[in-house]
Amino acid sequence: MEIKNGILKISTHNICILLFIISLVVLPGIIMLYMGLLYLTYKEKIMGAIKSLIIITFRGILSTAVAVYAGSYDTMKLFVIFILSLYILYKSFDVNKKVNRITVIVFSIFIFCIYIIIASFISGSYPVTSFFKIVSFFITFVAVIEGIYITKEKIDWLEYLCKWLTILMITSFFLLPFDSFKTINNNFQGVFNHVNVLGVIGALYISLLLVKNESIVVKNKLAKKVLIIMTLIMQYYTLSRTGLIISCICLFVNFITNTSIKKIIYISVIFLSCFIVYTTNDTINTQINNELISFIYKGNQSNILASRRDIQKDSQLKYENNELLGSGFMLPFEKNVRDYSLNLGKNYEPSNLIWMLIGDTGQIGVLLFLVFTFLLIINGQIKYIILVISSFGICMGEMVFFSVNNFSIIIYTILSIYLIKKN
Repeated sequence: MEIKNGILKISTHNICILLFIISLVVLPGIIMLYMGLLYLTYKEKIMGAIKSLIIITFRGILSTAVAVYAGSYDTMKLFVIFILSLYILYKSFDVNKKVNRITVIVFSIFIFCIYIIIASFISGSYPVTSFFKIVSFFITFVAVIEGIYITKEKIDWLEYLCKWLTILMITSFFLLPFDSFKTINNNFQGVFNHVNVLGVIGALYISLLLVKNESIVVKNKLAKKVLIIMTLIMQYYTLSRTGLIISCICLFVNFITNTSIKKIIYISVIFLSCFIVYTTNDTINTQINNELISFIYKGNQSNILASRRDIQKDSQLKYENNELLGSGFMLPFEKNVRDYSLNLGKNYEPSNLIWMLIGDTGQIGVLLFLVFTFLLIINGQIKYIILVISSFGICMGEMVFFSVNNFSIIIYTILSIYLIKKN
């Protein structure tokens, strides 16, 4: 905001933020928000389109405790995402004509998607719907990485994404005492629509904080540490195993790769002392063990994966039906069924990226996806590998990588930051 000639000037982006807030209160505000974001895209071109995709994504994963339910506008949301993505691709043809590392990654994911389309028509039960899902993923994914690569000199995307996540995570932290934000199994979900969403979003946020330099959002190292601790506390109360485990892995990798030998030895001595106390004090030992068992097993001590066992069996059946090609991308498999209609209402939750790839894409699909992942890693800054670890790691428990209607755009943005971030 600025005052010019006695008149208060508000940027188009800030107007969209205001519309975002209005959309939390009244349902028609969502339409106003979409219109505002399209205008933001008109004003800021590719940069505005990327901002719009991020804003739409965050609006879509908020809890009904803080925002009116927008389910009736899901189709419109997908349509806006599709339009914005196509716009970015169209504009990128005029800007990015040279072969570069982004081109290599786009080509690898293009081959993967073409294969998925063919395989789905050969062995899937709902090939047309699978076609729609893979095309939606491809267009959105490529649009995000192309758009961020083109605009990397105009805006700090790491800073922009951190601003959004910092606001949402701090707000969530102050909601910890209130039961109205513990609607699923009495576990904490903050401002988000599910406990697992808060858990895995927290892991993404921690990975961003770890690679972030001091800035407007994180002014010093102490502030960064406080935000990380707050996030870990919230993850514990979500009972999200995936989120907390991936966060710990990111913290460990960052510690090993960015800490002096002297400090590593010093902290190792502290941990060793804590471990000795843990093993020698029965009271502390019992209390910690009970907490760990309760958190990890989630009430079923006979099977750590009990809550995911049915999903794993479904993936196994899909793989056994066609080991080479799999049995249909992101959709259930029904033997002797071949439905060529477009049915977006089919419920399918693969839960785990590895199980999903094995069952849905078969051996060839797994190999092609590994090639894509390898090319992604070597074309980015290995120093910031925790961004890749968090992005793919959270998909081991909350498989959203291909779900454009969920928060996959946040993952695509983080992977793009990994590709463009400089040492």
